[in-house]
Amino acid sequence: TLNTGSLFYATLNALAYFYM
Repeated sequence: TLNTGSLFYATLNALAYFYM
């Protein structure tokens, strides 16, 4: 199961990688 916490963290990492 995927909780909202890990989903938010994954999105945050994706945005950080995109802007880096």
